[in-house]
Amino acid sequence: MARLFYAIPLPGEIRASIADCAASHLPERLFRLVPRENIHITIAFLGERNETEMHRASSLLDATGLSVAASGSPPGREALHLTLGTVGAFPKIRDPRVVWIGVIQGQEELTVTHGKLTAALTEAGIEFDRKPFRPHLTIAYRRRKKGASPQSRDERAAAAQALENLRSALSERQWSFPCPGVVLYESRLTGEGAIHRAL
Repeated sequence: MARLFYAIPLPGEIRASIADCAASHLPERLFRLVPRENIHITIAFLGERNETEMHRASSLLDATGLSVAASGSPPGREALHLTLGTVGAFPKIRDPRVVWIGVIQGQEELTVTHGKLTAALTEAGIEFDRKPFRPHLTIAYRRRKKGASPQSRDERAAAAQALENLRSALSERQWSFPCPGVVLYESRLTGEGAIHRAL
């Protein structure tokens, strides 16, 4: 069994730049940073799937025409460009548990992509995470103490301040790149964290 998800890959230099910015402003004692090789924009999360379901998910992506291999722009139509730049957090800025960078150009197009892909999944009877789609890329998770006990008020305040420092530092920073298409990934958990592999 492997955890599967569809995502937009980012160019290596952009992943490296974003990871460096996160490492410069989010202390490791407070946040677990996403490894640069794992930074991506999730389009749909499928969860645990066996090998047969993995092949079905891969074939479905090819059939939609959204895959990297099939994403060449039709004649007369420009390739989709994405721009990243807004820093935010779930559930809220003052209590950052998940830190993300948002999509500030190309949101509508990604929403259409998500809708087309999830419609195909629904028609094929393949289950997926149906949470509302908000295009973003996760860059860090706030650490929890052993036993999942909540952080102290001072630690929460320090995390919120670190996030605010990152937001200020990146207030005018943007990253733009041509969207290559959607990739199906498998994610395997190891003792050193998750390893993502394009299928």
